[in-house]
Amino acid sequence: MNGEKGIVRIWNKVEEYMVGILAGVATFLAFYSVLLRYVFKTSAPWVEEVVVYMIIWASFLVASILLAENRHIGADFLVERIPPKARRVVEVVTTFLTLGFCLVVAYYAVEIVSYGKQMGLKSGSRLEFPMWVVHLSVVVGATLLILRHIQRLSYLFWSPQKIVRPHGSEEAEGIDELKGKEER
Repeated sequence: MNGEKGIVRIWNKVEEYMVGILAGVATFLAFYSVLLRYVFKTSAPWVEEVVVYMIIWASFLVASILLAENRHIGADFLVERIPPKARRVVEVVTTFLTLGFCLVVAYYAVEIVSYGKQMGLKSGSRLEFPMWVVHLSVVVGATLLILRHIQRLSYLFWSPQKIVRPHGSEEAEGIDELKGKEER
């Protein structure tokens, strides 16, 4: 079990560092662009495009982090009002449904990346950035979400106390209550 904890911890840190680096470099480049435009009265037309692509990549990576921390937007107001056992069933069902959705997204994203690479699709700017690299962010993001959903299902089935809840969430108490009742 320690090996799993170590792998998950490394996985979490890699995602966090990648998002941090992408966001930091994007912020720096945006500042650089503003500085060029308003101070030096010139521009670097490639900067805005690169910033957008970095934010797209960071967004798909941060989705995995949010899922790991159970901070995605959800209909919690309904789920919090049902009994703990039913709540767990709802969590399992919704996790399977979102896993299925992520599988479909990943499949079609791979198709789009493959097509873009075969056709040599590039951005319409002077940068002519290969669009398959941008579209690959969807493949990577969906794959990470698939892995997080599998991780979540394993926790729901074998160790529900590992499901991370946002601070102050009543839902955390429900899972703990459920665990206590099952052990009796």
